[in-house]
Amino acid sequence: MKFHCVLLLVLISFSAGKPAYNADYKGSNGDLSVKMNITGWPAVVGKNLKVIVKAVSMPPAVDDKEDLRFYSSRLKRFLDKSFNDAEKISLHSIERAEDEFAVKADIRLEGRSLSRILLREGFAVKKVLKKESDKQPEKEAEIEQNRPSNAQKIANNCELTPKKEKESDSTSIKDQNFQETAKAGKKKLCASKNSRTFHKTSCFFVERILEENIVYFDSFQDAVKSGRKPCQSCKPAPRKGNKEESQENK
Repeated sequence: MKFHCVLLLVLISFSAGKPAYNADYKGSNGDLSVKMNITGWPAVVGKNLKVIVKAVSMPPAVDDKEDLRFYSSRLKRFLDKSFNDAEKISLHSIERAEDEFAVKADIRLEGRSLSRILLREGFAVKKVLKKESDKQPEKEAEIEQNRPSNAQKIANNCELTPKKEKESDSTSIKDQNFQETAKAGKKKLCASKNSRTFHKTSCFFVERILEENIVYFDSFQDAVKSGRKPCQSCKPAPRKGNKEESQENK
């Protein structure tokens, strides 16, 4: 393993001068990483190597085991389809992963950045790196304003009434009814009764909410007045005017 790590470091250092490496998709890990064969790398390290998508992380709402299983299954299906449809896969800006035998890279499918695709589809959020010096003032500000702790924020973002994903026709029909009910009443936003987060009705987290627990809102302002926060995955936005619906909520 030590030899493998040294060889990986040498290859990454050498790849710094290269524009990109072609790669073959071998499978999803159910998270924001994939298994790939990197063209031009020795098989001892470049075969079935774990490649982590750069600059993104999982949505904060994925904080429960049931939510994680649901998220992973949806993400795996999406990645399998996206990679299988792509004729060319390339890796740019390759870096060594900090705590594991893996690399981080800007993965591109036919020139399109995978990180941007995942952000657009709601499977990821931007990774924000904060300096240590910035953490203390933020913590003091939260105490002064009597804000909840970071642990409470994460807990509030997850659905408190998770529903197991079932491979049955009845579940699919119920999920479809959520969308049809929202469209019929022209409702664009909704939430679980026990959740502190509200979503677009098109957000895939809405499929986890039980029918008897779902609450709809007429506007972004009504959702905020209920004491809930917008989902960081689907990113609902307020109306642009009194009569004009924001395109982001459509």
